[in-house]
Amino acid sequence: MLTTLLLATTFAHEGPVSIQCGITQPVDRVYGGVSYDCSESQDTGYDAGQAFAINVVTMDGEPVEKDTANAFWVMREAAAADGVQIHINSGFRTMAEQEYFYMCYTCCCCNSCNLAASPGYSNHQSGHALDLNTSSPGVYNWLAANGGSFGFTETVPSEDWHWEWWGGGPGGGICDIAAPPAGTLDAAACDGIRGWAQDPDAPESALEVHVSFGAPAGEEGAVTVAVIADEARDDLCGPLGSCNHGFTVDIPLSLQDGAAHSIHVYGIDDAGADNAELSSSPQQLQCPPPPVPAGVRRLASAAAIETWGLSTFWRMIHVDAATLEARDAWNDLGAAPLLVRTETDPEIWWVDAGWRRWVPSPEVAAAWGIDLGEAEVVGDEILAQWREGTPMRDEPTLISADGGLTVYLVDDAQQGSGPGGTGGDGTGNDGSGGDTDASDSGVTGVGTDGGASLPGADDDAGAGCGCDAGRMPAGAVAFAPLLLLGLRRRRR
Repeated sequence: MLTTLLLATTFAHEGPVSIQCGITQPVDRVYGGVSYDCSESQDTGYDAGQAFAINVVTMDGEPVEKDTANAFWVMREAAAADGVQIHINSGFRTMAEQEYFYMCYTCCCCNSCNLAASPGYSNHQSGHALDLNTSSPGVYNWLAANGGSFGFTETVPSEDWHWEWWGGGPGGGICDIAAPPAGTLDAAACDGIRGWAQDPDAPESALEVHVSFGAPAGEEGAVTVAVIADEARDDLCGPLGSCNHGFTVDIPLSLQDGAAHSIHVYGIDDAGADNAELSSSPQQLQCPPPPVPAGVRRLASAAAIETWGLSTFWRMIHVDAATLEARDAWNDLGAAPLLVRTETDPEIWWVDAGWRRWVPSPEVAAAWGIDLGEAEVVGDEILAQWREGTPMRDEPTLISADGGLTVYLVDDAQQGSGPGGTGGDGTGNDGSGGDTDASDSGVTGVGTDGGASLPGADDDAGAGCGCDAGRMPAGAVAFAPLLLLGLRRRRR
């Protein structure tokens, strides 16, 4: 027997409360606050005093018998389309909960003395009854006019909030079908594409999102990239029940050309439902050309762009012919990156046309799409023979004046002199890399004289000095963009 405590009636509480009639008020259960969760749990239901197993899901944070929950969902969606918001205040009840409410009714000492059936005989225990928010504007009138079409009837004359479902209605429901993803494209602006997306069937999981530039996904001219909507956003915590559903995408440099481009964003469902275009998608994006970084232009062949993993979609700025010609030219970009380090020093160097250029960080390497783990180990004396040049830039920038038929890398011309030999003047017409003589690579005893050869260190390898990187023939086709390389937290 529960000990009777002479306490005032308490409705908002954090633990069990005994009141003067002798039954303990059940502790309020916490269901996560999400609009629904179709994860099923089994409980004990009662029909006319007979116990049976009942399957319960969560709807509006309340436990609800699964079939009743499905019928309610269909009705709620129809009401929402009419501008009426219906919510559940009470659904399935356990025996302990019904005993409490029945005690409150019989002693008229709690729960506003509301009517309650005997324990084991309430339709809340059978799973058919719901208490709805009929005090909210428009809810009762909508239910009175439309509830019957969805199988719901008002069964207790003194309680306009008590509605029961015993079958009927159009069928379907959120817990019988895979729900499509939901979300919003908040902005498609020159400082980035932002939004959120969530899969209602897995509300805590991060959803994959596809951003389609130029046309709807799958249509001619569309360039589609995938990102994960997993960024934390405080404004999502309450409405969605979890916070990590935001996404941000940078604007590709190639689309910053002053022209209008359409942006379509889709939530990708992996549970069988159709992919869904997010709310407020599509949007139009129109951005002026960005400033081109200072530096010389280096011809980047199709082979070099492919081997390096450079993306003409993400990293190329369209310029006019006069702007391109105003740039001094330097050595062609090598056909592949050559990275080296010594056994005693973890610093990674890029061997570029007879120069060694420091790779400042893993982030820089990621921006260029290079793998630091592929660095060759060389002796200190070998490393010293390459002239030290400027560090590798934080990220690559490509330019083109003919729509991508001929592409150049914007970079630093290496000038001056050092241990490896005399530097050039930035024109590519001297020993810094303008011919195929291995002695001009700046490496003594390495190359074509029969000594030990470091892979890519001689001109013939095409990666160390870049001297034999072929120019792209006139009329060559545009390069296929390597879209998903180099994506970082703000995905490129």
